[in-house]
Amino acid sequence: MKKRILCLSIIVVAVLLIMIGVRTIWTSAKQEPAPAPERICFEVYVVHSNDTLWSISEKNASRLKMNTRDYVNEIKKTNGMSSDRIIAGGKLILPYGIYE
Repeated sequence: MKKRILCLSIIVVAVLLIMIGVRTIWTSAKQEPAPAPERICFEVYVVHSNDTLWSISEKNASRLKMNTRDYVNEIKKTNGMSSDRIIAGGKLILPYGIYE
């Protein structure tokens, strides 16, 4: 008799756990998917002799609707730069637009 009650209790607990799991999965499946991240296009830019990160940014920041300072930081981040130093003839990867 005690074994029967124990088995029945285990079955009830197992069924409850399964129901909770199914409900959790069902609820999470109904949620709105996260919006897709913005995708940024890039171009390779060859640095000219009088270029600075600031001058390059002044010409290109508006394409991403950014201010010049933020665009400088974006160039540095994209190119793994820790300083503002650039060399004529060098190449930079410039973010230039967003596509969906």
